[in-house]
Amino acid sequence: MKYILLLIITVFTISNLGAQCSNNTLGLGPDTTVCMGDYYTFNTGGGYLSYLWNTGSTNAYLSVNVADTYSCTVTMPGSTNLVTNGDFSSGNTGFTSSYVYGTGGSWGLLSNPGQYAVSTNASLTHNNFPSCNDHTSGSGNYMIMNGSSVANTNVWCQTITVSPNTDYIFSGWFTSVDPASPAQLNFTVGGTAIGNVFNLSASTCSWTQYSRTWTSGTTQTSAIICIRSQSNASGGNDFAVDDIAFTPICTSTDTVVLTSDTMPIADVGPDTIICSGSTYTLDATDNPSFGYVWSDATNTAINTINSTNTNLMITITNGFCEAIDTVSVLFSSQPNVSLGNDTVLCPGDVLTKDVTWPNASYLWSDNSTNSSLNITQAGQYWVRVTDNCGILYDTINVSFVTYPLVDLGTDTSLCDGESLELNAFYSSATYLWNTGGLDSSLFVTQTGNYWVNVQVGNCVDRDTISVTFDPNPAVNLGPDTIICNGVNYMLQANNMNATYMWNDGSMGAIKQVTISGQYWVEVSINNCIESDTVNIEIYDIPFADLGSDTFLCGTETVTFNLGQPNVSYLWHDSSIDSVLTVGQSGLVWVELTNICGQVSDSVNVYVNPYPIVDLGPDTTMCEGDSLVQDVLTPGAVYNWSTGSTSFSEVMHTTGEFWASVSANNCETIDTVLITFLEMPKVELGPDTIVCLGTVLDFNIKNTYDSIVWYDGTTEETVKIETYSKIWAQIFNGVCVASDTTFVGTESCETYAEMPNIFTPNGDGTNDLFHPVYIVGIKNMQTLIYNRWGKEVFNSNNLEINWDGNSPSREPVPNGVYYWICNIIGTDDAPYTQKGTVTISR
Repeated sequence: MKYILLLIITVFTISNLGAQCSNNTLGLGPDTTVCMGDYYTFNTGGGYLSYLWNTGSTNAYLSVNVADTYSCTVTMPGSTNLVTNGDFSSGNTGFTSSYVYGTGGSWGLLSNPGQYAVSTNASLTHNNFPSCNDHTSGSGNYMIMNGSSVANTNVWCQTITVSPNTDYIFSGWFTSVDPASPAQLNFTVGGTAIGNVFNLSASTCSWTQYSRTWTSGTTQTSAIICIRSQSNASGGNDFAVDDIAFTPICTSTDTVVLTSDTMPIADVGPDTIICSGSTYTLDATDNPSFGYVWSDATNTAINTINSTNTNLMITITNGFCEAIDTVSVLFSSQPNVSLGNDTVLCPGDVLTKDVTWPNASYLWSDNSTNSSLNITQAGQYWVRVTDNCGILYDTINVSFVTYPLVDLGTDTSLCDGESLELNAFYSSATYLWNTGGLDSSLFVTQTGNYWVNVQVGNCVDRDTISVTFDPNPAVNLGPDTIICNGVNYMLQANNMNATYMWNDGSMGAIKQVTISGQYWVEVSINNCIESDTVNIEIYDIPFADLGSDTFLCGTETVTFNLGQPNVSYLWHDSSIDSVLTVGQSGLVWVELTNICGQVSDSVNVYVNPYPIVDLGPDTTMCEGDSLVQDVLTPGAVYNWSTGSTSFSEVMHTTGEFWASVSANNCETIDTVLITFLEMPKVELGPDTIVCLGTVLDFNIKNTYDSIVWYDGTTEETVKIETYSKIWAQIFNGVCVASDTTFVGTESCETYAEMPNIFTPNGDGTNDLFHPVYIVGIKNMQTLIYNRWGKEVFNSNNLEINWDGNSPSREPVPNGVYYWICNIIGTDDAPYTQKGTVTISR
């Protein structure tokens, strides 16, 4: 066995530190010497913000195996926290917040979103918040928030004094107090986010520190620092904060020199056994300049051994490096070992192997160390025998046969025609059957007792079996059969001492057949099974029922359907289908036949005509008229839609009417639509005398289909210039009304009477300026002026109909207006009338 001892001699030096950090300086330890190729790890101790080694590594530690000068620069928060009351020990003071201090409610102090409180436990501020202690002492204050759903909300802010162009670290400890929707936060300085948003864990009462770095401007002396919420969840974004810090970032550097010595190689070879009287030379030479010391006080690299010497150790040194090796030298003579040939044993045998040798040691395969071994199980066994002069091995394989060597199984019953193979195979065995057979198997076809001897080595085993062959049952259910319903039919499978299984699960020897189908039976005697199958079809006796005598109307038909399986048909008309349709009067009969018998039936069919009912076409009549409908049929029954039961009915209202006439069980219905139109009304007025040249308008409003005047015109209005008898006819469908009047003439003056005021305000009363009365006027031009003489209206219409608007369709002002009418009388003479009219809206 070899041992290596590493000695390290260190030289202590202290590197220069950055002047910024007085609270914590980096120490990498003294200068160090190691053995060449060995790794040495420089450890900063961790807990710094960043690391930079002169190798480029940024880890908290550095492992190297090359001698060189190594240095590391670290950054860390300064010892001064610029935040006032960052641990909230002074309560709700020293900071501002866009949240509102808790006002209370049904859930406690922080019942509403967007509120905060300073307390020693979150459960004291809201009934559903967990019992969380502060981050440091476990009993101090911290700030708890019922999260707002408004993103970009300042949770905590404070204005601090900073130095220009200086690096700072902004940090705090946070935890969720509701796992539903963990808060999303970030740090801001002067309203600008520093770093990314950080998402709190859903775990409650689990404080986690978040930090971000920031560098002040070249002339900056103050800054507003804030913790801002970016959550917009409607609930569950509730959290707490503690130990808020804003400190300057400091640097510290340390340097260490690593040197190395060459590691010696100590190897004096393996442990050795030599025969008595011999010598043995051990050579540990590596480098002549190294130091050598043996445990027997020899101080050279070479040592000669002439006696048994166990655990002889050599130590080689080179400066701080040391290597050790150990060797054992023993003296012995050569032993003689033999376990014999491989052996097969019978169950219960014990095989003893003894390898005793003077002054020897023993090691068996089961780790026993005696000179002999009793073997009682199969396996491979070996032994190692060692003495002063050497080691010898030997191996033996031992196997045991396993009883029973043969198992022919239990006594067996078979059916005639079957055979049974008896198998006695055993590896490396010989066989002897009572039949004289020598094979490992025997085929048996006859009843009897059979045994076999199986021998493996000196081990012999025997087994016996009794084999019985039983006769098979006899089963015959007969041929496939058709029987008639109601006939008692039995299937028999009788066998002495047998068991039965039918297709329906019944277990008797006899099976009564009740339905058509396939029947099978299994008959078993001493596990010998025979089966048979038969198809039985059951025919019903035919039945014939045509029903009672049948009455039909007109072209109606009746269908007789006597469909039955396995039946033939013969109708009175010699047809042979199962269905017959009849539409004529007469006797109908049928015969049905199958193997079970013949039946017949008959019925009378009477076909009567439908009564004749004709209400005529749909009719339009005039109001006040009536229509008589007659549906007389001798011996019939009548029903009208009006409820009448007479053979005739008088119609005098609009509607759809029907009449039902029933005779000889046959019914006919007819329907007619009768429309009574309203009589038109016309009134031309009394006889009239008008001035000569007067044109009269006769007008009839269009509430009718058409109109015809005395002169053949068909318009609503006619102008009368010839004074005589006037008449008009008005048509509403087939309904006509007329009226007549007489118009006479006489000589009259020419004159137009005008109103002196009108009110065009759109209320439907006195909205237009038009003549009150006109007589003897054929044509008339009307001009209207305002008080400055400007024309505001001009019309050639006898009715004038001025609505008080200017030609540009703008309402004229209220006031007095002047009118002039240039008239052509019925005598074709010109006339002029003037006047005023007042507009008042």
